[in-house]
Amino acid sequence: MTTSPEIPEKTNPMSTANGAASSLGFWMNGSKEALERWTRSNVDALKGVTDLSQEIMAFSQDRFQADVDGWKALTECRSPADFIECQRRLVENAATQYADEVNKLTSRVMTFMTDAAAHFRQGSAANS
Repeated sequence: MTTSPEIPEKTNPMSTANGAASSLGFWMNGSKEALERWTRSNVDALKGVTDLSQEIMAFSQDRFQADVDGWKALTECRSPADFIECQRRLVENAATQYADEVNKLTSRVMTFMTDAAAHFRQGSAANS
């Protein structure tokens, strides 16, 4: 016995169009919210990078001046022992300053990345 394939019921074209428009509106609103979160996140990241750049420039200027002062101090040494002691202090100060700067920059990067990412966490928390 042969069965005929089922013929789907006719759908109302207007109800399909309304459903598609509703679905499109949902996606557009979601896209708009995602774009707004992404924009706020990028603004925070840009502020963070600008802050880092300013910090690095200030540190570089300070270190350059410290290096110039160090070379001057080395030229004023009167004995090999004075020279070695002066060089030891210069290296110790430079190492301390670089280590402090790395810690400061790391902290700032973590802060601005956390702030920038917060916009996405807020969006996902609102959607849960």
